[in-house]
Amino acid sequence: MTEKKTTAKKAARKTVTRKTATKKTATGKAATKKTTARKKAAPRKKVAETTAEKKNRYQQIEEAAYLMAEKDGFRQDPVNYWLAAEMEVQA
Repeated sequence: MTEKKTTAKKAARKTVTRKTATKKTATGKAATKKTTARKKAAPRKKVAETTAEKKNRYQQIEEAAYLMAEKDGFRQDPVNYWLAAEMEVQA
């Protein structure tokens, strides 16, 4: 995970060098000065769900699966109830 952060920081630090003409030197040639400009970092992506939202969703699915299984008399495989409950909560 730190490798990703380091890479992102390095990408944000990349600079572009430009040469700009400035004063003339004693020999009559124009001296150039290198300037650096920072590139803007890419905007961060919004996190899809927080931990609390994930826990809440898990509890909803768990409760729905149990109620389905109880109504059916626990005849099927628990995975089937879980998958049906996920579809119900998602809708």
